[in-house]
Amino acid sequence: MNQDYKPGILTIITHYIAFFMAMNFYFLISILPALVWWAMFEPGLLDVIPLAIMGPGLTAMLCCMIKFRETNFEKEDLPTAKDFWRFYRQNVLDTLKLWLPYVMLMVILSTNVMHYAGGQVTRLIFTVSGIAGMVLFTLCIINVLMINAKFSFRVRDLYRLGMFYLFKDVKATVSYGVVCFLMVVVALLVSEILLFLVASILGYLMVHYGQAVLRDIGQTFVATHETEN
Repeated sequence: MNQDYKPGILTIITHYIAFFMAMNFYFLISILPALVWWAMFEPGLLDVIPLAIMGPGLTAMLCCMIKFRETNFEKEDLPTAKDFWRFYRQNVLDTLKLWLPYVMLMVILSTNVMHYAGGQVTRLIFTVSGIAGMVLFTLCIINVLMINAKFSFRVRDLYRLGMFYLFKDVKATVSYGVVCFLMVVVALLVSEILLFLVASILGYLMVHYGQAVLRDIGQTFVATHETEN
């Protein structure tokens, strides 16, 4: 973009709307096999397969949203399709190492909660514990995917950082929880399809609320490591 060019407010808004719509389209393309799977088969244990497919697309979306937050629109272009698919290719294997265990755990926990056979008291305890576990690991994986989208750490360290910042930055954790709760409400009361249509906005919200976490990691761990080297 020409550095002497100063776009007007209408131009900026138009470009931002186009950007979010484009990112949403690329994300839908990246998870198209999963959407086809759900259209053809009933929900079950094999949902691990379509859910696993979504991981790399989610990371590519987060990478684009992080870059979007860091872009000076007067001097730089917003992330494009080229950026999305480059992030997708670069992170596909690392993301699957993080995302697949989470998906398998969620499927196992949700299946056990729904089909647990026991007394009323034990069933209540088991259900509450299972739901609490799903919420905890979901909030943690949000941190993990965002950290992985911004920095390069070992899988073990990513999980440690994700869990650590889950409790250190309570404000971000609560914000993630509110967004996830609203997503569940929309899925139950309206349609889960709507969530896919606003995926780019949800991705932006996660990155927006996680900026403090990413900034602290950059200053505390990355900068310190580079100084020591």
